Amino acid sequence: MPTFDTKTQKPYILLLEEPEWKIKREHILARDSFKCRLCGKSETEAELHVHHKQYIMGLDPWEYNDDDLITLCADCHHIIHESTIIPTYVLTDGQLFSVDRTPCTRCGGTGYFPEYRHVENGVCFRCRGERYEESIHLVKQYEVSHNMRIEDLYLGYERLTDNRISTLLGEPLKIMYAYVDPAPSSARRKRVIIIVNTGLIIDRAYLDYRHYADKGEHLDVKSLLYRVGRYSDGTNFLIVTDKYHVLDKDALSYLLFRFKNITFNSQITSAHVVSELFEGDDTNYTIKTIIVNTESGDSVVFDADLPSDINNGTPLIVSSLRYKIEHFGSDDGNTFSKQVFVKGIPE
Repeated sequence: MPTFDTKTQKPYILLLEEPEWKIKREHILARDSFKCRLCGKSETEAELHVHHKQYIMGLDPWEYNDDDLITLCADCHHIIHESTIIPTYVLTDGQLFSVDRTPCTRCGGTGYFPEYRHVENGVCFRCRGERYEESIHLVKQYEVSHNMRIEDLYLGYERLTDNRISTLLGEPLKIMYAYVDPAPSSARRKRVIIIVNTGLIIDRAYLDYRHYADKGEHLDVKSLLYRVGRYSDGTNFLIVTDKYHVLDKDALSYLLFRFKNITFNSQITSAHVVSELFEGDDTNYTIKTIIVNTESGDSVVFDADLPSDINNGTPLIVSSLRYKIEHFGSDDGNTFSKQVFVKGIPE
């Protein structure tokens, strides 16, 4: 029976969340001074990856020699995979023998698309980061047997809760709000200001490249995510994002294909709020929705994540539209449903 190419027998993308890989990744980043070895960008300027120069079947990502690994920025990493066939070997009796693999027909074997960082971390929709056609059916089998979907992961991120930030800073704290610094930043990343209950201002934080936000825009504290970045001198800073992603043409196409199996490719032209009143046995309640209109003349309806005082018919700024996918479990804990929520800024 075919199996994954790794020793741990999990999808490759899940192994990148294992503590063993995080330790190995950190070691390689430090060795390379937290800079891309090709273009020289640091982690304040670009998202850094650790690239495998070769693959050996049966090894987990952290079991490679240091010489087999190199720090690259996301763009250089993608270029390497697009322009070069990464050799794959099988280890037999202490010798390496070359193995032919069929790259994924969608991503060409890269496993991800940097231009889609705002959607599912840029992970390839077809192979789910496994890179090769031979592994695609294994990922689907794994998802079914474990009652999960690979694309629901936010790789490398943890929830930035009050307890977590208290641990990071060494004193009991509560996050009050967070917003994108309206002042120019010396780095290419946009700085994020986090305010806690003591009045402390945490400004050693930057917005994730995949998350679009204008200067001064507030982030959703309840769904704030973080990972630790490094300056070139090895000191820490936070890279933050939240569960919301830009709702543009690509994201709309993805959502319709995923949830409705509809192929769609049209720019968003406008959006407005709709409120509906439902009468129950004991109470009335209002559920807001958003209608998104497109150049093709089609409209898409989403559940809304909006303040209660935004009235029916209120137009929303198209460039401000953001979406997130929420998960709901049944009472028995065995079935799950997913729902898309959209928010935006009134015109």
